Amino acid sequence: MSIAPLDIEIRTISLKNKKLTKSIFNQIETRDCFNKELDFKGDKYFGYIKEKEQRYLIWSVEGKLRKTNLSEYSKI
Repeated sequence: MSIAPLDIEIRTISLKNKKLTKSIFNQIETRDCFNKELDFKGDKYFGYIKEKEQRYLIWSVEGKLRKTNLSEYSKI
């Protein structure tokens, strides 16, 4: 038995060429990114960040950066 190689790409979120730091992350406004039908209501999503035991989706709507705690949606 052999294990096939796996290509993985890890990217860093940056804002104006600066890495997204914990301080900047804490300043991002928290909003729901899904409507009642669970359709994504933003313009674009960038990925997620794991903080402690929580996972946050980083996304934008109308040019504004937002974050959503995905733990609430894992209960569905």
